[in-house]
Amino acid sequence: MENFENHIHPNLNLSKHPVVVHVRCPDCFKQYGVQVSEITESKPRFECLDCKTQFWIAFPEVLEQKEVIGFPVNWLNTPGQRILDESSSAVKMSREVPDVVAPIKESEKDIKDSGPISPEPQGSPSSSTKKEGLRFSVDLDPTVDFQESKKALAEFPCPKCEGLNPGGTKECRHCGVLIEVFKLRLKEGRFTLANPPSRPVVTAWEQVIGDYANTKGHQNFVDLAVRLGQSTYAIGKYKSLLEVYPGDELAEKMIAQLAVLSVHHSLGTEEARKAQKEREPLPAVKKSKVSFSFVIVMLSIVIISLGYFVPNLRNLMGIGVSLLFITLALRYHFKLIR
Repeated sequence: MENFENHIHPNLNLSKHPVVVHVRCPDCFKQYGVQVSEITESKPRFECLDCKTQFWIAFPEVLEQKEVIGFPVNWLNTPGQRILDESSSAVKMSREVPDVVAPIKESEKDIKDSGPISPEPQGSPSSSTKKEGLRFSVDLDPTVDFQESKKALAEFPCPKCEGLNPGGTKECRHCGVLIEVFKLRLKEGRFTLANPPSRPVVTAWEQVIGDYANTKGHQNFVDLAVRLGQSTYAIGKYKSLLEVYPGDELAEKMIAQLAVLSVHHSLGTEEARKAQKEREPLPAVKKSKVSFSFVIVMLSIVIISLGYFVPNLRNLMGIGVSLLFITLALRYHFKLIR
């Protein structure tokens, strides 16, 4: 094998670039690692082991990116059809991440068999090379918009709200959930939505993620969550961040602040409820239609009547008169009873 630096880009200094380039399959988004020293062409092609999709990358442009998504082979600037034979010297990708793999290369025999590729006139049928074994034929569509196809290929739906997100997004830009953590919890059956967050709180969290270093945004999110009684949701969001980025000082600080503010908020709410209850007027006591003095007067009259009509109970007349006198005195003179 020829030296890579002399084969394609003799002026390229590999010491200034990473040894491994991280590439994702455009169909299933599985991540692989490619040894830069193994690339011997400007558009190396690969085949995913999971979905068998064949794709390519642009070299050396990929060296400036931390991670790229491969392009389908039908985006290659080659008119007509392209046939890939399984007998070509292709090294497939392995299943571990990061993987160190070599790009697919056509053998000299395949190149001789296929012959030189010349552009065909527009409207003529695409040609393909007949070969034994497995064939992979792709018709190029000149009407496909490269940028739109790339955008549609890179987007994937959120597992929670089904909103589309760009490839490689860790947090859904629609509902704010951490996608990988949500998938893990959903798989383990630990995720519940007993207290779904309100839209203002979700919007505040999206602003926090958009400018994570801005402490004012964090403070606004915390204050809003506490005021709306959704401290549990806010604490859960920061804990989810700690699961992905352990030891984040800002997240730990916000969790401690939320715990304190939620306790004060609950105590303040309880005290306000008690104060409101104290300010409410006591219910009026219903007055009895029959007063106490009226009952005593009637009892005194009954006692006097018994003493008057029963000779043996003459003494009751004195008791009844005394009781009647005392009752009237307490009611009208001293105003002690009603």
